[in-house]
Amino acid sequence: MAGKVAVMIIDMQEEFFYDPFVSCSAEFHELIKANQDICHWAKINKVPAIVVEMSGWGNTLSELKKQIQVPYFRIKKKKCSVFKEDNQNEIQVLKQLGIETLLIGGISSGACIKLTIEDALPYFSIILPDNAHAGINGKRIVFHKDYPYSDLGPVSSCLGLIDAARISPEAYEAYKAKILASQLPPCPSPTLVR
Repeated sequence: MAGKVAVMIIDMQEEFFYDPFVSCSAEFHELIKANQDICHWAKINKVPAIVVEMSGWGNTLSELKKQIQVPYFRIKKKKCSVFKEDNQNEIQVLKQLGIETLLIGGISSGACIKLTIEDALPYFSIILPDNAHAGINGKRIVFHKDYPYSDLGPVSSCLGLIDAARISPEAYEAYKAKILASQLPPCPSPTLVR
């Protein structure tokens, strides 16, 4: 990982959280808290924030908007991936800003997040905290470690990784090795998805 980092929060919108049985779940509260932590970190470190909203699904949750640095980029999308047809400009804009790494959180792991990451991989490095994304039902999905964007631990570990990269490439590699060797506090892992 090198270069400038941006935070991308995907589809953390009101309509996804209206079901009272889903929105009251502990998983959703953890998901919201993890994304708040990412937004707060971005705000205090003056890291660009990108808020992605699926057209027709309401606004981003107010709990997150309060933590996001103003101004921020807002992308409206009509398809699962942020970087499909209508939004090809966004890749060029982010590259012109010097963005090389995206720290991604949001919903839904198996669709919007996965497809966005796959479309972004030719252009950006990806950091995906394992507690900052979930499926539409609020359940966390852990990506298989062979994926180039496999989970690197909770938000705190991923933010530590970014901070280490700011020190030196060696500090980054050492911190990443600790995460991958699970020497940092492990995060509970649900079902492995490939």
